[in-house]
Amino acid sequence: MRKIRSWKQFLPLVLLACPFLAPVLASEASASEASTSETENVVERCVEALGGEAAWQAIHSLDVTCRHDSFGQTMPCRLRRQRPNLYRLDYSESSTPRTDAFDGNQAWWQTTIPLISRATWPVPVPAIYQDFIRRQAEFEWSMIGAEQKGHSVRSLGETSFEGETFLGLHVVLADGHEETWYLDPETYLPTLKVDEGVYHGYHVEIRTHFSDYREVSGVRLPFVNEYEQGNDYRIVEIQEVSVNSAVNAATDINVFQRPLPPGMTALQPLVGEWNVTLESRDDPAFHTERERDWEEHQSRSIISSRHDGALLTEELAVTTKRPRRIERSFSYDRFRGVYRVVIFDTFSQQLDVLESSSHALDNAIVLTNLETGTTTEIHDQGLHVRETLANVTADSFRIERELSRDGGKTWWTELRLHYERSPGSD
Repeated sequence: MRKIRSWKQFLPLVLLACPFLAPVLASEASASEASTSETENVVERCVEALGGEAAWQAIHSLDVTCRHDSFGQTMPCRLRRQRPNLYRLDYSESSTPRTDAFDGNQAWWQTTIPLISRATWPVPVPAIYQDFIRRQAEFEWSMIGAEQKGHSVRSLGETSFEGETFLGLHVVLADGHEETWYLDPETYLPTLKVDEGVYHGYHVEIRTHFSDYREVSGVRLPFVNEYEQGNDYRIVEIQEVSVNSAVNAATDINVFQRPLPPGMTALQPLVGEWNVTLESRDDPAFHTERERDWEEHQSRSIISSRHDGALLTEELAVTTKRPRRIERSFSYDRFRGVYRVVIFDTFSQQLDVLESSSHALDNAIVLTNLETGTTTEIHDQGLHVRETLANVTADSFRIERELSRDGGKTWWTELRLHYERSPGSD
């Protein structure tokens, strides 16, 4: 069956049946084709004025040093971009340092301004800002490669804005967001963009003015950018641009990722699948010397990263005389400066909370439940636990588990766990 591609296939039949419609239909078809042609021409000349698509494709990162004028204050700022959509802007607002960033999946920020964020550490931005910052992170101007990105562009022809004449472009992004661009009718360079943004938690119209275009690595960038949003007016002036610099190379991609709680970076090598050698022995208070000999067992462990690496969780099977499954979580309390390990095992069937203290050693974290009150009671005695995480490398680490029946005065080692990374696990 022949596929119907357009109503124009039936145009001859329509004209025969209704000749009086011919002028109307022909006029509409002509206007449509003219409009498409005009749009393509304006977009093509605009992209060419900005340096051309090929020149933009040759750029994979931008590191921009700038000056930010707002509320009568001039402060330094820095903008870093990396393809396809990594973004980080460091600046100050009312003399308060602020970072807005997009890691390719999620937007985050860090600021101490109460109206913006109640936290003083990096946090995901509220939902109302997510799409706004994600759109800011798009590497190129929206009219460059618009079709490939899923954007649609329509020419508005000669357009007047506040008494000046421009060439207008209406852009609808793939997510439905709308932008109106005003181009200089002689140079075809963008001079103004009008769209909707977010300012202090409210949707507002944002006007962005572009001027002082200069060539950088074959493309043209506006070195002066003026923003009007709500009651805020600010100017960002570019001072220096570094193109395809090493600072934005793939090895330094972490500058775009939300920083972990201070102590969790050291624990990231624990993530993966592990072959575990367990050495266990019985409590010397209840068993003979022979029964207190070390016994070796083999097991498997999976340690997963959760919440962007701020929490690690482990699943481990202990196949000793007292078989049990252990679920362990690792975290860091930024407010108290301590590591915290929470353990659930199928023997005690309760959560045991261990925290680090002054027992910490070089390349080792020592945690106990001496202060947390989560001891297991056996034969009317509280059983305290001390675990030492040590010798952490990319492919191995160890955990030693000790028990105490006298409130931590003396300890005996119950388990020694030696972790070796499984082949293919990373």
